Amino acid sequence: MRRQRKGVLMLICGPFHSVCNPPVGMAYLKSYLETAGIGCKLFDLNIQSRECLKEIHIDANLIDRLYSQSCRTYIAEAMVWSWHDPDGAKAIIQRTQASESTALLEFWQDERLSDLINDPKLIRVSRLLQKWINAQVNHLALQAQGWVGFSTTITNIAANLYMARQFKKHNPDLLIVMGGPEITHRNAPEILQSFPYVDAVIPPPAYAPFAALLTDVPAAGNGNIPEGVWYRHPNGRITPAKRPPEPDLEKLPYADWSDLDLTAYDPGFIVRDTKSVAPYYPVIPLHTSQGCSYNLCNFCYNISLYPHFSSQSPQRVISEIKHQIEDVKSYGFFFTDFEFNGSIDRVMEICRLIRETLDHPIRFYAWLRIDKLNRTLLKAIHSAGCQQVFIGLEAVDDDLLRLMNKGYTADMALKKLKMLNDFQSEHPYFHYEFNLITHYPGETLESVKNTLATVMENYSLFYRKVSAAVPFMLHEGTPAHAGINGSATGCMTPIFPSGTTLRSYRYVIDLPFDPTLADRDELWSAVTAVAHRKS
Repeated sequence: MRRQRKGVLMLICGPFHSVCNPPVGMAYLKSYLETAGIGCKLFDLNIQSRECLKEIHIDANLIDRLYSQSCRTYIAEAMVWSWHDPDGAKAIIQRTQASESTALLEFWQDERLSDLINDPKLIRVSRLLQKWINAQVNHLALQAQGWVGFSTTITNIAANLYMARQFKKHNPDLLIVMGGPEITHRNAPEILQSFPYVDAVIPPPAYAPFAALLTDVPAAGNGNIPEGVWYRHPNGRITPAKRPPEPDLEKLPYADWSDLDLTAYDPGFIVRDTKSVAPYYPVIPLHTSQGCSYNLCNFCYNISLYPHFSSQSPQRVISEIKHQIEDVKSYGFFFTDFEFNGSIDRVMEICRLIRETLDHPIRFYAWLRIDKLNRTLLKAIHSAGCQQVFIGLEAVDDDLLRLMNKGYTADMALKKLKMLNDFQSEHPYFHYEFNLITHYPGETLESVKNTLATVMENYSLFYRKVSAAVPFMLHEGTPAHAGINGSATGCMTPIFPSGTTLRSYRYVIDLPFDPTLADRDELWSAVTAVAHRKS
């Protein structure tokens, strides 16, 4: 039985997580635990560590490289994984250079892995950040009561595991729990087997399993493991979890942001009307649905994380908006739903309630699925306060769309972009943007030629609307990964400590020589140049 001490029950998010959005899942989990009689405090050490580096005048460009708004920062992850290795960064560089995968070697060359031992600024930051993390753990371990939970994503798993090990050194009796959006039933046993200082792993949905575990920790030690919890017993035996029922989103309590300074986060979207932004900051995240109503895109990792689509009622959404306005004193919101318009009827009703029941206008940003867009919906969301949307587009060529299994044609996509562009022309404070995926498996020279021709022929639909032309990355657990697995190599596999069994999340693909590759690279560069009006 673990000894209980007076102190703080805590949920921690380590570097490197988003600097645009606070860890929204932690805020909802905190509220859920509180309704179960379990009070806890949130610590976002990601945003705190960035603020610390800013205060000691670390080069701003280097901080942006490590804490990027818009892309995954592999060099930051590799830096923290080097703390796990007795031989440090030299060891992971040597393991990477020994790889037989040409694609992996090229990937890490592009990511400048050798900077870990060659760049004095990065070496200094690594030492400072590790020292800062150790100091935080030393301080928090003195306060920790009973358990410490970690909110884990792809990008901060190394930091969370490092802190978990340090907590255990301070207090072996602490129950260390790993959860978060990228903790799955596929990697849970690997984490418990490879990292003996982790006691329990809880994949989403974690609400009820986590509350049940914490309500009676001694029961788990005696073999009574709650549904949904992977658990390591003192003798090393691991009890696998059964998937719990999906939570009723309607009954979830409102997110509790009281422990986090929302003003510390960079706004992840454009506010074109810059004259009256004060009432709309800080931006409050809202998560009102789970999964995707389509859920068939071959490349999308959300399929493996959340196989079913569910959502809150419009009344529940409005009630949280009103609560957060009162609690946070801001009228700015970000709907973090994978597709806010998964149900058009629901969105229309949410917008009606915003217009008719709120006593002050709000502004919000949302992600939308393009084939569920129409002008009536655009008018509704704009009149309710939406100033920017991100569209899941990815391609404007029929062959590429078929390979991705997007579920619509290029002609339909262009018609929707024309509708968006016309709407933006009529509403100067409204903005839309999207990504294009490059080098998708099966991509042909003809498809890229067609993409460039489409962009040039429809210039106004793309100019300053393409956020990025993003090279395809293969995600573990996706349909694409299942089909390509034989020629794929994990990006992070050589970065993990020796003897670790842990899936890499993202993979590079070793392909046979393709004589069209150079031409396709040149064409994609032209697509980007046209979209950003570069010569």
